[in-house]
Amino acid sequence: MNYLKDSKIDPDALDVELLNQAHLAITYGIEWAERTHELALLNEEMKVLVADLTVTVNSSPDTYLGEGVKATVDNVKSYVVRHKKRIALEKQIMEKERDVAIALIAKNEISNGRKSSLENLVRLAGQNYFATPSVPRNLANEAEKRECAKTEANARVAQKMQRRSN
Repeated sequence: MNYLKDSKIDPDALDVELLNQAHLAITYGIEWAERTHELALLNEEMKVLVADLTVTVNSSPDTYLGEGVKATVDNVKSYVVRHKKRIALEKQIMEKERDVAIALIAKNEISNGRKSSLENLVRLAGQNYFATPSVPRNLANEAEKRECAKTEANARVAQKMQRRSN
């Protein structure tokens, strides 16, 4: 899925964009649901791993905690927290949480933001906002020019800030 590409609207093909909107919203909703499900499975896997490690340590504390170390709740927790498998699984969970957050942002933007933008563009088109002027405009080029101007302005500001800090 290409979140950035799918969120863009072609103002010259509003009819096609409107036809594809529902499909895009459902596609991104399913993507978010799948990522959320994968995260839930990883969290369940973590619970099982922690339980298994706890049982293992409690069954033979001398082997896992050291000779003469008691299997107290804190000692067992300390062992489990430092276990390599738990650390690796925790990293997987963090990455999956990031994926879920990005998928949620994309789903909401496609379902709400893009839909609202399309509705507003259609309203403008109905009011002949896009009527052909004497010199036709290409909105895609206009948007690109604005982005270039913003980038140049940001570069100038950054350069001035560097001069001030020196």
